[in-house]
Amino acid sequence: MADAIKVIVVGADEVARRIAELPGKLRAAQRLTVRRGSLEVARRIVERVSRQRSERDGQKNTSDFLNVRSGALRASVTKNPPVQEDALGFYAAVGFASGVVDKYAPVQEYGATINIPEIRPRDPSGVLHWKTADGQDVFARRARAHSVTIPERAPVRKSAAEKRDRINQIAEEETARALAAFGG
Repeated sequence: MADAIKVIVVGADEVARRIAELPGKLRAAQRLTVRRGSLEVARRIVERVSRQRSERDGQKNTSDFLNVRSGALRASVTKNPPVQEDALGFYAAVGFASGVVDKYAPVQEYGATINIPEIRPRDPSGVLHWKTADGQDVFARRARAHSVTIPERAPVRKSAAEKRDRINQIAEEETARALAAFGG
C-alpha cells in the first residue's frame, strides 16, 4: 500500500454547485434574448407602419411603408410582448393585437384582392361622389363592379427577417454574459 497516491479535491462541492447553476443561467439568457429580440422586432414593425419614418429619414416612401391615416394599425402593434414558455422553449408573440385592425391587418401582411360590386346611389335620381387618388372630384350615376388588389407589405414578416442577425447577436451576447458570470 505504500505505492498508493491519495488525491483530495478541495472545493468539489462548490464546483458541483456552480455546474448545477449553469442551466438556470443559460435559461435566463435565453429568456432575455427572446425579450430583447421581440422588442427589436416590435420597434421595426412600428417603423414599417409609419410613413413618417421614411420621410424623416429622407427615404422614398415605398410599398414597404404604410401611410398613417387613423394610427390604429400602428397603435395595435404589441410593443411590450410578454415572454412565455412552452415545450419548445421561450417565445414572444409580436404582431398586431386583436381589435379594430382585425379586418385590415391581415390584408396589409398578406395582401388581398377585393371584389367591389356595382354601386348605385340609394336615390335613383342621385349621383355618387368620390375623389380620385390625385384629388379630382368624380360624379357618376353608378360605379362599375371592379377588383382592387392590395399588395402584401408583410410588416411583421419583413421586420422579423430584418432583425434575425441582430437577434442572433443578442443571443451570443447574453450567452457570453451568462458564461462569464459562471466563470467568475
